[in-house]
Amino acid sequence: EVMSNCENSVSDREVNLNEFQYDGKSQFEVTDSMRQCYLNQGYLLIRNLITGEEIDRIKNALEKSPIIIKNVVNIVDGDDSEAKSSAMTLWNSVGNDIIGALVRCRKVANTMSELLGEEVYHYHTKLMQKTREKAGGFCWHQDFGYWHQFGECFPDKMATAYIAVDPCIRANGCLRILPGSHKLGRLSHVTMGTQQSVESERLDKIRENFPTACVEMGPGDCLFFHSNIIHGSARNQSDLRRWSLLIAYNCKNNIKLRGYFAPHQSYTPLDIRPEGDILTASTELDIINSTFLTQNDVSLASPK
Repeated sequence: EVMSNCENSVSDREVNLNEFQYDGKSQFEVTDSMRQCYLNQGYLLIRNLITGEEIDRIKNALEKSPIIIKNVVNIVDGDDSEAKSSAMTLWNSVGNDIIGALVRCRKVANTMSELLGEEVYHYHTKLMQKTREKAGGFCWHQDFGYWHQFGECFPDKMATAYIAVDPCIRANGCLRILPGSHKLGRLSHVTMGTQQSVESERLDKIRENFPTACVEMGPGDCLFFHSNIIHGSARNQSDLRRWSLLIAYNCKNNIKLRGYFAPHQSYTPLDIRPEGDILTASTELDIINSTFLTQNDVSLASPK
């Protein structure tokens, strides 16, 4: 199995994930155990946070939207002739549609606020589209390795809600994380294709001390993870598509050094809504006026 071009001599030592289950009936609440898992390990995995009916509507909306395909960018996982790419669509607005309802829904947005400890707003949403058999991987990296370049100051005030649209398993390049690695702080990154990767010598030593967790997920499972947790994914060498929806949130009080990088939103109050809106919201995506990440932005975001 190829972990893009970031595999190295360190063999993967694996650790099991802590996980929690949502019954889909009662109102979802963050427990002390969940909060401690996030603080200590840098992630919180909730099975079935998005119900089957909800994720089916979300999947249908994404698949039929021409805006998603029109605004795809390619993320390349290396610099040599063996490099492969994955498709990604990233936008910054919260529309009056089903994806907007998901971004605003209490069980996602309020959970993020509970984990980060203060008011949050929508930073961006992206759809990762790993196609069958040929999609590239993602190097071991920290999201804050990118985001600090856009003027953000506090990594503890930023996190992502990763929602599986398709089954995400080892065969099609599921997410992998190094639990606890968020406590290392922001690390130096180097360019790999159009991606950033934790510098290899440091990564070797880190992986000796932080075992890997493979985050296999079913549609509707949600992983909340800290902006400094080291994560990546292998290439998709299966005949199974792997789509996942990632919603990044920032805290209102995160200090910015300068103006924001266009595809990432500045502070806009988020009207947190009930979960039921996902089942009634329009499946016609209302993001035509969003600022989308472009292929040129991808190049600009890579360290020089």
